[in-house]
Formats: sequence, C-alpha cells, structure tokens
Amino acid sequence: MCVFGISAALELWLYRQGASLLVMMVSSDVIAGLFAGLLYYNTLRAVRRRRAMVIHRLAVIAAMNHCVRNALDLILMSLTLEQRESAEMINESTSRITWALKEILGSEFTDE
Repeated sequence: MCVFGISAALELWLYRQGASLLVMMVSSDVIAGLFAGLLYYNTLRAVRRRRAMVIHRLAVIAAMNHCVRNALDLILMSLTLEQRESAEMINESTSRITWALKEILGSEFTDE
C-alpha cells in the first residue's frame, strides 16, 4: 500500500511537471522498486536479529540447564552419605549453581 502511494504520488508530480509518459513510468517504477527493496531489507534484517536473539537465549538456557542439573545430581547423591559430608556437598553444589548463574547470565543475574 505504501509503495503504491509513493509511486502514484511521484507519477502525479511528474505529470504536473509536464514529464513524458515514458519518464513518468520508468522513474516511478524505479523509485517504487527501491522503496519496496528497502522495506524488504529492513524486515529481513529485523527477522534475522530476532532469530539471533532467540538462538542466544536458547544457548543460555541450555548452558544453565547443564550446570544446574550437574549441581542437583550432586545434591541427590549426597543423600546417601553421612550428614556432615552431605552438608558440604550441598554447600558446594549451591556455590556451583551461583557461580554458573553469575558466569552465564552475567549482569542479568542478581544474587539473592
């Protein structure tokens, strides 16, 4: 719709300027084509940027999943050990989870 409006406005302006039919058609087609190409390029760039952002977020989630699962496995295994060793393993696992969150999420992580 926008491309049509620009093309029609350009043709009207050229008509009022007394341009020949050939000049009106060629120039309005070229301008409309350039404008359509620019719109397509901007849309494609926005889609690619969004896709890259989603891929990055999925990579962060996968890394977090791996780190948290490893730490939680240690916590689960600690249930079979003596109480003192269990407490040490739980503290170590909690520290690893906190480290993983800080390392992977960076400034987005707040230690509460």
